[in-house]
Amino acid sequence: MSVIPNWGDVNVITPMPKTENALLQKLNLTDKFVVHYSGNHGRTHDLLSIIEAAKLLEDERDVHFLFIGEGSGKAEVVARASELELENVTFCTFVDRAELNTSLNAADVSVLAFKKGMAGISVPSRLYNLMAAGKPILGVVDNNSEVADVIREAKLGIAVSPESPRNLAEQILSLRNDGDLRVKMAENSRNEAVSKYSYDVTKQQYRDLFDSL
Repeated sequence: MSVIPNWGDVNVITPMPKTENALLQKLNLTDKFVVHYSGNHGRTHDLLSIIEAAKLLEDERDVHFLFIGEGSGKAEVVARASELELENVTFCTFVDRAELNTSLNAADVSVLAFKKGMAGISVPSRLYNLMAAGKPILGVVDNNSEVADVIREAKLGIAVSPESPRNLAEQILSLRNDGDLRVKMAENSRNEAVSKYSYDVTKQQYRDLFDSL
């Protein structure tokens, strides 16, 4: 059996200085430590843990949570944020494809979040584009999931168990307080995307597989 992974667009999606990010400028978030969730807000995603972490960190005035996307689970998290009267959370809709690089770079740390029991069922393709953008990844995922394996193998972020908002909040603060670690994770993330998860790399893997048949 041959396993060929998904890929990211490392040519279009590239790291961008936060100070030059038009979306953060528009939202007046350039001076915040931005925790960013981008993509589908589905029923399989543990978005409520991110909202509960935001509640735990509401007194950390420099930390802000930015959600970008739509989906069947969005209404629930928007309602929960409103119920908690959170001022450290912003919701935006999907952006045009031409603005994707700006959108994926609108973060200090990017979060992927799945509910318990999703290991082996879904590996989000946006993981590889977030890596292409050179982002440290906080994975709210099962410990035996592909996302957790990628994070650990390349040392490009931290894996947190689903439904553990306090641990998630602690890891967010840990990354906020350790700029050197974030820089190293960002470098690892981009390097891993280019060397292992780019379109050119996976395309060659398909060619090699077909040639071997």
